Amino acid sequence: MFLKIIFFLIIFTLLEMYILILAGSKIGANITFAILILNGLSGVIMAKINGSFVLKEMMKSIKRNQVPAFEVIEGLLILIGAIALIIPGFISDILGYILITNFSRRFILRKYLNHIQSSDLFTQMKLKLYEELVRKGYLGT
Repeated sequence: MFLKIIFFLIIFTLLEMYILILAGSKIGANITFAILILNGLSGVIMAKINGSFVLKEMMKSIKRNQVPAFEVIEGLLILIGAIALIIPGFISDILGYILITNFSRRFILRKYLNHIQSSDLFTQMKLKLYEELVRKGYLGT
């Protein structure tokens, strides 16, 4: 598995470099560099705006005595999207915008949430969380 990840990262980096070189030769290095800088800055701004919205939603869930699981996953996707936008490259920028944009991020979450919830790993995690809450005295037996 580790070798597959390393192989993917090498191929991804080479593909990003190829696209950057291609874009630089077609539209010029200065314009390509400016686009990358603007993508990074807009990504940081969008991550800050969407991140604070998700943080507010998280606080609302906590005040309602609910576990903010959906909001935590959303926050993680926003963080991954912001990192992807800061990394130079057009493919990572596209991925970053997909993860930061509310509509596409929530579409992805809802599409895969049922799959995640039906998995055995999720069931085991819920059971361990319940056992831990009972052990600490937050829930009755």
